[in-house]
Amino acid sequence: MKHRTLVAFLALAALAAFAPDASAGAKGPWEVYVDPTFQSANGSPGTARNSADGLQYIYCFTSAIASYTYGYCGAQTAAGVSASCWTTQPQLIQAIHGMASDGGIAFTWDANGECNNIVSYKGSVYETKQP
Repeated sequence: MKHRTLVAFLALAALAAFAPDASAGAKGPWEVYVDPTFQSANGSPGTARNSADGLQYIYCFTSAIASYTYGYCGAQTAAGVSASCWTTQPQLIQAIHGMASDGGIAFTWDANGECNNIVSYKGSVYETKQP
């Protein structure tokens, strides 16, 4: 029994010696994408900010004027294709409030430019913004 334990230990040690180095986890860029046909946009603020093209952006914000609150989302691709939408829907404004600084954003809009879907992504896979 001791012999089997020793052999198993040596086998595991040999495998560990040849194992690849551990990485910091899954991550990757998510460039801004705008599809005017399907009235949708998505991307990562971190990837947009860190891009070398100087054109990409994606963001959402809310504003309150007296008793009126609205939300707005905008995006532009590296090719200069842009889109935006606005909303007064409380559930969509809540989604904007829940957005992470370094996450992902997706939104869709209707023919009037009103947002009908806003998604906030959070997680370790999203690129963080650099200065």
